[in-house]
Amino acid sequence: MVAANVSIPKLLSPHALHSLLQYQDSSKARVIPLDVSLVYPPASEYTQHLDGRIPGAKFFSMKRYAAEDPELKTTIMLPTAGKFVGAMRYLGIRRDDHIVCYDVMGFWTPARGAWMLKVFGHEKVSVLNGGLPAWKAAGYSIETGSYPAAEPSDYPFVLRNKEMIASFDSVASSAINGSKPRVIIDTRPVEEYADIGHVSNSFSLPFTNFLAGPPPNDMRVLPEERWKGIITKVVGDDLFKQMEDKGNELQVISTCGWGVTACTLWIILGSFGVNTTVYDESWEGYEMRAGNPVEKGSPDNLHPGTPTKGVTSFPELQIAIDALPDDGTPKVDEVSQ
Repeated sequence: MVAANVSIPKLLSPHALHSLLQYQDSSKARVIPLDVSLVYPPASEYTQHLDGRIPGAKFFSMKRYAAEDPELKTTIMLPTAGKFVGAMRYLGIRRDDHIVCYDVMGFWTPARGAWMLKVFGHEKVSVLNGGLPAWKAAGYSIETGSYPAAEPSDYPFVLRNKEMIASFDSVASSAINGSKPRVIIDTRPVEEYADIGHVSNSFSLPFTNFLAGPPPNDMRVLPEERWKGIITKVVGDDLFKQMEDKGNELQVISTCGWGVTACTLWIILGSFGVNTTVYDESWEGYEMRAGNPVEKGSPDNLHPGTPTKGVTSFPELQIAIDALPDDGTPKVDEVSQ
């Protein structure tokens, strides 16, 4: 049981989550593990969920419940308000439940799940550090097989907090002007940043820098006392000095390939009080618009690249939702206010 006046930690260890699940009072606000796995190359996350999950976990499809952009065809986007609320009601989740996001990889998608919940104003949100692999490594049991649908909840209709989402216009203006106090940080692998290209005037800070081991090995986030050193090694002390000088005027835009690993930086920088937004479209959306300026090269050898051509570098991942094979993922209704 998590009391209303107790601060909700951003990261939970398997031991902490196990304790919460063991001693919660089911008549009050609940602790619910939420599997938000997203697997590349395309695979059935729901099948993996049924093959092994944290006891009592529910499944939210970041792929099938996403919104689709009819023009850009971007693949992993925030759900519409109606789809999000419809999913929450279907899963039986209540507004005061403490949701703990996790995935089957360790730390690939759960920060995205936490950011999504916060965008829609869900207050009690944590991430399981190390995900399902860490849970199993700690010796805790898993559930397998199908399970009955939950009793639908009365989750209220909510809208997105747009202040948490970086717009294309804000990214594009920074790419052209390098405007301050706005900083863009790219969390993709440095090879993608350098060879495929990146938003001009953006820093390279791979999200894996914050992990204990390279994927798919130990995907636990390193201790918090190491975070600032990792950040300053890339962007210098200037980011934190600007934060002290400008406060909330300083805006960091976190971006990646599809708006997934960018959310790791949202968690990390948020712990320092840095105003961090996530560019939901990320590189996919930026690249799918023709004529945007591109920079290439490693951080110590940057040079202009060919402007974007309006196509994606990863067409094999750009699969329309209605073209995905039916793997049994529960279908949820889009509700209206």
